[in-house]
Amino acid sequence: VIAAQLSINCRGKRYRRWAIYAAMAIAAWPVGPTLGLAVLLFRRRRQLNPRLSTYYRRKKTFEHEGGDDADAFLREQRRHGKAIGQLARLKIRSDDHTIKGLEFLFEDYEPRCYLFPIFELVRRLFLTSVLAVFYPGSMQQVVVGV
Repeated sequence: VIAAQLSINCRGKRYRRWAIYAAMAIAAWPVGPTLGLAVLLFRRRRQLNPRLSTYYRRKKTFEHEGGDDADAFLREQRRHGKAIGQLARLKIRSDDHTIKGLEFLFEDYEPRCYLFPIFELVRRLFLTSVLAVFYPGSMQQVVVGV
């Protein structure tokens, strides 16, 4: 359509202003939402990956009265301490109502992986945007995509 419109001047001042605007919009679209999401998640990092106080770890872990297998119990508790900590973090995070609106972003990930949606967004942008211009239709495009 533009080839038939030979009267359109693509060298004028007005064209250059629109070209600069278009270039900035193209650059801002993938960067803006990704950066905004990263800032949003980073600001809420204490709520997404809560720290466990020493008191909470002692109080909420398995309780045992003692007996013959007290040492075995303590060994198992130390062995599974990270899993217990993750479960405690998930419980704290699920009880926090201030981050319910963001839950769709991080609910599938462990608390320590709260920034993984950013990685996933960058990966998807790479696969859809960068690969589209990387030797279109060639074997190199397929290899880089894999």
